[in-house]
Amino acid sequence: MTAELAAALEAVYARYSRDALVQSDPLDLVVAYPDAADREVAGFIAAGLSFGGVGIIQASIRRALAPLGPHPAAALPELTARDAKRFAAGFNHRWVFPEDLANIYMMLGRALADAGALEPLFAAGMTESAEDVRPGAASLIRELSTRLDPGARQRRGTRTFLSDPEGQSATKRLHMYLRWMVRRRDVDLGLWCSATPSQLLMPLDTHIARIAGYLGLTTRKTAGLAMVLDITRALREVDPEDPIRFDFALCRLGILDDCPTRQDPACCARCPLQTACAR
Repeated sequence: MTAELAAALEAVYARYSRDALVQSDPLDLVVAYPDAADREVAGFIAAGLSFGGVGIIQASIRRALAPLGPHPAAALPELTARDAKRFAAGFNHRWVFPEDLANIYMMLGRALADAGALEPLFAAGMTESAEDVRPGAASLIRELSTRLDPGARQRRGTRTFLSDPEGQSATKRLHMYLRWMVRRRDVDLGLWCSATPSQLLMPLDTHIARIAGYLGLTTRKTAGLAMVLDITRALREVDPEDPIRFDFALCRLGILDDCPTRQDPACCARCPLQTACAR
């Protein structure tokens, strides 16, 4: 990591890590809940639906959370299967259909009834000496999966919420959720104490993959676990204690079209990463 690149990353972090910009993020619909317990479960649903365009994502999150009222953490354990189907009726977010959302309602409700919160399911697999959050993430997904009815795990839309952190995929939505839960700075919620920011892994979406390539944070072309580890290791050279703090800021460059897919000299001239970018 060159000093020039480190300085450029700090500049983009300073420009884009602002509460006002959370309106362009799924997290905006989670921070609307004042209670920590509600934020925890609303965050899981919001993260699970975070694929596609921002406007469509936010509309789907609103639709999924609205039937649960102002306190989803209290509403979910009380749901019957009939309630869950009724609340989910008509829902569609790409390949997530009413049956899938009803499965997620029931799964979360059972987990909350058994454990009181989602963090204990994560904490059961986590240790202070763990290199990263994958052991805790795997425990969380395993424990949630056991709360599904037989056959529900086979549905693509349901599996979308339960990506395997021990596989070779990037599991972007899960790592974004963990960022929200663990970090206590900037826009993040900092609700969990069973992991540290230093253990987080980069939530790898198309914007991060593209911009990381421009910056030389990775040379890989496939957006999978190997790229996640490359980028995270590179950012640890700048901030070993909190490498993923750059995620929200770098992602804003793509989401706000300040770093468009098609090169734009005017955008490049304004970009704080310009001196370090090899585009």
